[in-house]
Amino acid sequence: MALKLEKNPCTAPPGYRKDVVLSLPKLEELDGVEIALDERLLYQGVLGNPVSIKAAEKALEERIANKQKLVEKTKMSEEQKVENVKEFAEISEMQGIVDQTTEMVGKSKLRYEEARDATFQQIDTINQRFIALLKTSNK
Repeated sequence: MALKLEKNPCTAPPGYRKDVVLSLPKLEELDGVEIALDERLLYQGVLGNPVSIKAAEKALEERIANKQKLVEKTKMSEEQKVENVKEFAEISEMQGIVDQTTEMVGKSKLRYEEARDATFQQIDTINQRFIALLKTSNK
């Protein structure tokens, strides 16, 4: 699964990549850059050796720089970018909702109707946030 957020306002805060990678454990590619195991382990704090961390950070920076150069060569139209963001955000959010609902059902033995209603409420909230984000990014 891949997600492109380049030039989206949510990428402005430092460490957004780390936050996205940690929040979406099934994500394989972010902004056209593969999420390698060493990067994921670095963000999870598993790589504790400072030398390993520096090497992982350097390798990540090189991968990002190479991908950014490639992206600059193959510019997409703004419409295509928005469409990709919508598509990948929906997929990512839906997977998260499925995971949350499964966990809720397993832990608290919710009845089917309660889990379904909770999922629909979450989907509505996510859709509203996504639409608001699109509106602010178009300004």
